[in-house]
Amino acid sequence: MIQHISIRVPWHDHGWDGTICQEPAGNSSCLKLKNIAENRNDHVEIAIHGERMEDHMENVCCIAEGGAFMSPEDLTRKAEHPYVSTKTPSHSHLLPTSVVYPTYSFPTRKY
Repeated sequence: MIQHISIRVPWHDHGWDGTICQEPAGNSSCLKLKNIAENRNDHVEIAIHGERMEDHMENVCCIAEGGAFMSPEDLTRKAEHPYVSTKTPSHSHLLPTSVVYPTYSFPTRKY
């Protein structure tokens, strides 16, 4: 039986190599992804363009949206469940979790 998988990844302007885009503000395709469109900070990303994502995990929102796709380095980011902020008993106890993206992996999330 033939099986197929599709993985949505944000565009990167010089290959997915574990670095921040060379021209982050010019990467309008990322604005199609809600989390990036709402959380992207062009001024910060422009200042750190071309540098390793690993050194700026807190400043690069595309990592959570698949921006770590095929990175030649392991990347680890701290993730918080989006419902923690609702303060409901069912979710308020959830703690931040370290998410590891292994070298050359395909990080995915449902959409």
